[in-house]
Amino acid sequence: MISFLELIQQLKREFSSGNWKGTLILYLNSLTQEEVQFALQILSDEKRISVSIKELKENISSYLNIPVWMIEECKKRFGTYSHTFTLLFPEPKEIITLGLLEWKKQFLDPMEQIHSSKDRKEKLSYIWNLLPDKERNLFHRLILKGKNTILPEEIVVYCKNLSEEISTKGFQNESQNFDISIEQKERTSVKLTLGYAKRSQNVSHKYEELSFFARTEDNGWIKTTSLSTWELNEEDSEKLSEFIKNNQIQKFGPVFSLRFELVCEISFTKLEPAKRNKSGIKLVSPRLEKILWKEDISHSEDLSFFQELLQKESFEIRCQTT
Repeated sequence: MISFLELIQQLKREFSSGNWKGTLILYLNSLTQEEVQFALQILSDEKRISVSIKELKENISSYLNIPVWMIEECKKRFGTYSHTFTLLFPEPKEIITLGLLEWKKQFLDPMEQIHSSKDRKEKLSYIWNLLPDKERNLFHRLILKGKNTILPEEIVVYCKNLSEEISTKGFQNESQNFDISIEQKERTSVKLTLGYAKRSQNVSHKYEELSFFARTEDNGWIKTTSLSTWELNEEDSEKLSEFIKNNQIQKFGPVFSLRFELVCEISFTKLEPAKRNKSGIKLVSPRLEKILWKEDISHSEDLSFFQELLQKESFEIRCQTT
C-alpha cells in the first residue's frame, strides 16, 4: 500500500510537467490484473461505498468522545472533511504494512457488505485503530459520499478511460503490459488574463477556480477557460492570493470579478468548438504554466487568434480524412 500512496504523491508532483503518464504506466505494469483494476478504481474516483458526512461525524464524535461542533471547528481550519477526520485520530501503536489487494480485502470489502449503521460504526472503530494517517485519509475519501478526488481532473479522466477500456475489451493476455510509450500530446501555450476567482467553500483565503480571459476586437474581454487545479510555489501562491484580495471589483456569492491586470501563461493540448461558451471555443486539458507578473495585458491573446487556430485545426482534420 505504501508504494500506491507514493504513486499518488508522485502523480501530483509531476502533473504540471506532464510526465505523470509514464509514471502511472510504469506502476500499472508492476501489478497483477486484479491489482490494476483496483488501482484504477481508486484513481478514477469510482465509488463502491457511500457514507454520509453526518453519519461519519457522529461516529467519530462517539468514538473520540468529542462534540460534533468541535469537529466542525477543526474543519474550518483543515479544509475538507476527509482531511479533518484523518487528523483527529492518533497514530496507531503498531503499523501493519499491507499490499494493495490485502488492504482492499481488510478495509474496503467488509464496508461494502455492511448495510446497517450500527454494524458500520463497529467496523469503522476497528479500522480507525489500525490505519496510519495517509491510509486513513485515503480510506475516508473512498467511503465519503460525494466527489472526493485525490488527483487533478485530467489524471482522473485518463484513469476512467483506461478502466472503461479494460472493462470493455478485457486484458489481452495474462501478462498484459500497458504501453509505456504513450504519445505525449504537444501543448500550445498562450497568454490570457485572470478575470474571475472563486473562493473555496472549505478553506478560507483559498480559491478553487480561476477564470482566464482573451481580448475582443472592441478592446473588451471574454472568458476563454477556467481551471480548478493548478500548482504554484509558495511565493507565487501567496502573491496570487494577495493580488486577488487587492483587485476585487464585484462579488457574486463565492465568485469575485477582478481588474484585468494579471497575465498568465496557459497551455492546452487541443482546441475545440463550443457553442455553449460565449467565446465559441474550448481549451482541452488547460494548465497554468506560470504567472507573468510583469507582463502587460496588451500581450494577452485576442479571441481572433483562437478562432483562426480553430479553423486551421479543422482544415487539417478534413485534409487527413480525405
